[in-house]
Amino acid sequence: MPKNFWFIGVLLVALLASGIGFVYTYNTGGFTFGIADPVGDIVTVTEAENQPDWNSLISENATIMGEVPAGDLYDIIPQSGYSGDLVVKAYLANTSALIKAYQYLNIKLYQDSSEEADDTPDYRLMTLENGSATFSLTATGFGLKSWSQQSDFEAGTLTNLDATTSPGNVKLAIAPLDAIASDGFESGGWSGGSGWLYPWWNEGSSNVIAVQAPYEGSYHVQLKGATGYIKRALDLSGQTDVRIQFWVKVNSFEEGDVASCQVSPDGINWTVIASGTDGNDDNIYHFYDVDLSGFSMTSEFWIAFDATTLSGPSDYFYIDDVRLVSGAPQYYTSGNLISEPASTSVGADYGLLTFTIAEPAGTDIKFQIRSAATSDGLAIADWYGPTGTGDYYTASGIAINPVHDDDRWIQYRAVFSGDGTDTPTLSDIAIAYNVSGGGGGKMLSVPGGSYHLVSDDSSEWAEGWSIVPEIYVEVVQR
Repeated sequence: MPKNFWFIGVLLVALLASGIGFVYTYNTGGFTFGIADPVGDIVTVTEAENQPDWNSLISENATIMGEVPAGDLYDIIPQSGYSGDLVVKAYLANTSALIKAYQYLNIKLYQDSSEEADDTPDYRLMTLENGSATFSLTATGFGLKSWSQQSDFEAGTLTNLDATTSPGNVKLAIAPLDAIASDGFESGGWSGGSGWLYPWWNEGSSNVIAVQAPYEGSYHVQLKGATGYIKRALDLSGQTDVRIQFWVKVNSFEEGDVASCQVSPDGINWTVIASGTDGNDDNIYHFYDVDLSGFSMTSEFWIAFDATTLSGPSDYFYIDDVRLVSGAPQYYTSGNLISEPASTSVGADYGLLTFTIAEPAGTDIKFQIRSAATSDGLAIADWYGPTGTGDYYTASGIAINPVHDDDRWIQYRAVFSGDGTDTPTLSDIAIAYNVSGGGGGKMLSVPGGSYHLVSDDSSEWAEGWSIVPEIYVEVVQR
C-alpha cells in the first residue's frame, strides 16, 4: 500500500544581528497543515525560544575551533486527532555558504522521545558532508494511544451476529431455518432432541460429556479415536431443500487421521460429506452447513459421525448442536455489536475512529460512540455520531465527536444491515486518544558538536560566507 506523505514546511527568515555586520539566520516559523485523509491536522512545528547562539562563534571571546553552541530548534506537536508514527527529517540548507567559513562543522541533533533517543549515542550527527539527519517518532512516544479490537469481538454484546465461523471477523449470522430434527445433547444422553425416528446408536468410545468446552449449553459428544461412532435416523420423505448443520472440533490428530460426518438414504451406502484432519485439529469448534439436495429424501435417512478410522485412543472428535433444516440459508437483515467498555485510566482527548470493513452490495455497517466519566455512567450515556446523536460514523478516519473529550470510559456500537443474501464484515476497529492534551511537544535540539573555522579573521573568508546553519524540518507519516 503506498504511503501518504504530508509536508510540514519551515519558514527561514534572515535577520540582522545588532552591532555586527554578519547575517544571522534563525530557524523559525511554524504552522498546522490540514489534510484530507485522515480528516484532521497531523502536527504543528514551532520555533523554539532557546535557539543556539551561533553569534558566539564570532564574538570577542570566540576561538577558531571549539564546541558548537547548544540550544533548541523546533517543538514538534502532534494533533490529538492523529495517532500514527512520524519521521522527522532535518536538512542543512546553506552548505555552500558554510564551507566558506568552516573547515568542518559537526552538529549533534537530538530528537526528544524518538527511537534514536534510546540509542548510543542518542543523537545524530549533521555535517557539511551529509547535510541531514532523520528521526522516528512513534505514537507511544507522543503519549498517543489507541484502544483496538481485532479478534476479541465476542467480549462485547452481539445480536444476530457471528464472530466464530470466520475467526477475527464479525458479520451477520445466518438466521435459523425451520428444524426437521435437532439435538444439542442437553439431555445428557442419547435420546434427546426432537424429530428423530430413534435414539442415537452409539458404539466404542462414545460419550455425552459436560467437560472439554461444549460449543453451546452444558453437553456435547466426545468420540475417541479408533472406536467412537454414532448414528441416527429421521424421516425426510417429502422434504425439499434439506441441509444438515452441526458444529465439530478435532484435537490431537496425527498425519493420516480423518474423522467424518456421513449420510445414507438407506443405512447401507454411506457418503462422507465433511471431515476433520490433522491440518485442522485446533481444538476449536467449527460450523458446517451441507446441502443434502443431491440425496434421495427417504423415510429412514441416516446421519453418522465416525472416529473409527483414527489411529489411536488419544485422538478426539467432538460434536454439538446437530440440526437438519429445510429452506435456503439467509443472513439476518440486521444486527448489533456493543463493545465491552474500555477505560483510558484518566480523562482523555479522543482522536480518530478507524476501522476495516467489507460491505458487499446491499449491506452496511455504521458506528456510534458513547462515553462517561464513570463505568456506571457509561451504561446510561447517549450514543453519538461525529456531529450528534442522530448520525453515524460511516467512513474510517473520521475525528471522534469532541463531546467525549475528558471522559475516561468509552464504548462503541456497530450497526449491521443487509438484504439477507450477503453480509458486511468488520475486521478491526480502533479508537485513538491521548491523555496529555495533544500528546505534548517533542523538541528537536542541538546538544553540542564541534567546529573549526577557516580563519579567526573573517576578512579572509570568501564572499557569501555564513556561520549560521540554516536548518529546516520535514515531517512525514511513517
